[in-house]
Amino acid sequence: MSRIGEISDFLDNHFTEPIRDPLWKHIYFPPCFQGILKSCEFLQLHGIRQLGPTYLVYPGATHSRYNHSLGVFHIAYKMVLGFIKKNRSMDFTLEGVKAFLLASLLHDLGHYPFAHSLKDIGVRDHEELTSQIILNSSLNKIIEKKCGTNAAWVAQIVDKSLPAESEEIRFFTKVLSGVLDPDKLDYLNRDAYFCGVPYGIQDLDHILNEILPLKNHGIAITPKGVISVESLLFSKYLMYKSIYWHKNVRIATAMIKKAMIESLAQGTIKADELYGLEDQGLAALADKRPTPEMALVRDVFKGRLYNQVFRAAFDSEHELHTKLEKFDSRSQWENEIFHSLKKSFTWLRKEMIIVDVPEPITFETDLMVIDEDHEYPYQKAESMFKGHGSESFVKNLRFIALYAPDNPELEAKLKGMALEILD
Repeated sequence: MSRIGEISDFLDNHFTEPIRDPLWKHIYFPPCFQGILKSCEFLQLHGIRQLGPTYLVYPGATHSRYNHSLGVFHIAYKMVLGFIKKNRSMDFTLEGVKAFLLASLLHDLGHYPFAHSLKDIGVRDHEELTSQIILNSSLNKIIEKKCGTNAAWVAQIVDKSLPAESEEIRFFTKVLSGVLDPDKLDYLNRDAYFCGVPYGIQDLDHILNEILPLKNHGIAITPKGVISVESLLFSKYLMYKSIYWHKNVRIATAMIKKAMIESLAQGTIKADELYGLEDQGLAALADKRPTPEMALVRDVFKGRLYNQVFRAAFDSEHELHTKLEKFDSRSQWENEIFHSLKKSFTWLRKEMIIVDVPEPITFETDLMVIDEDHEYPYQKAESMFKGHGSESFVKNLRFIALYAPDNPELEAKLKGMALEILD
């Protein structure tokens, strides 16, 4: 049997074990992947909500990283099935395809609790943690012995910091993390479904029909697929505006982030304690460390959120705005505010003043369009998501904000200070 024939046989005839999913209905797995699905490392993803504190705003948003991982696998399977049928002189191997499918399934193994509350606070990237779990846990043996592929390849596809051993692995790394990647296609649809909003829904069948494998770029699209990219990027914008960066979601996230930054700085927790935690593990850690800063975590879990005192559009030309993107500068300014107010508000503690600056967001369009045998960058396609058009979406999303406990007198003072300095 030829190499492509071997892959086609695996994809067509070995996916016989169904799991019922509310979004994609039946998701089929090969029997050799059952050990992965039953592993404690993978089952732990049940305990991490996909959207962290978003359930405080959208009660349906209690779906987990486990659900999401199944969905990413499902879309990755459909993608690779299409790649094989549309083979454009790609040197696929069965081992490489299996590695890609396993990487799509396991890509969130090292994810932190409470969504992105612990992102960018000086701890290891979750992709790095994921690759370490794949390489150093019992999963390594299951991947090698039961699934018939190289665990190192799986780790390399997930973790871009690892050098890829082959052109095929580099290709699959780009497919798993790109403009039309299976991760994004699942989470936009899944998050919209569970939040009960229509914004993130994508025409998956159309997208899969209009994508092509391109050796040095990962996924490429046909001219008909340009509208799919626009739909996905506009959906991303709407989901950020209405859900991911909803005011109360940002407040809850900022409170947890503030608690973690202060606790790490003071040494009351170690970074290693955050690795492998589920959501309830974070709550338990806060209960075990009854420090003032960890009270912020306990408040979030009890739904006691701070108020938004001030908000202004983030201005990249504003010197203080850009300075506050850095945690050290932000903490210093928060402390200055606290010290200027502590005599008037004797009950106030320094961790109660929180400045929130959302991380930079991009509407990436780094993919190629293939019109018959002619290839050109997406930036040359007829689309609103390029150049200044894309920048306007970013500007409409990022706001610098100030949060504090519910106290009208304190809020009035803080608002006046913020208007004078930040506006």
